[in-house]
Amino acid sequence: GVEKDLQKAVSWYWESAEQGNIRAQCNLGLCYELGRGVKSDHSQAKEWYRKAVKQNYQKGYYLLADIVYTEKMGPNIKNFLETAEGKEMLRNYETAASMGHEDAKKKLEKLKNIRK
Repeated sequence: GVEKDLQKAVSWYWESAEQGNIRAQCNLGLCYELGRGVKSDHSQAKEWYRKAVKQNYQKGYYLLADIVYTEKMGPNIKNFLETAEGKEMLRNYETAASMGHEDAKKKLEKLKNIRK
């Protein structure tokens, strides 16, 4: 079934990600973030995104920023943006945007409006 196929995909992503494949690292991170083929685990997802960021991969910056955004979005987001973690999230969006990532550009615009 689908779950078994997802588990097989995770296995392949894992093998490839361990060898430094940045796309596999991001895909594996997404599996952990969304709970596809594995139990949802945001800290594990962030670890895989960070590995892609270390290799300067645009999508890694975006995904790492976006998982934090998803976790922190709410009435206190303005205060969060002033914290070290919030500033790191903004830097990751800025890096992805500077590399041409369109969704990162949109998120930055949205966050600029929140910061005003």
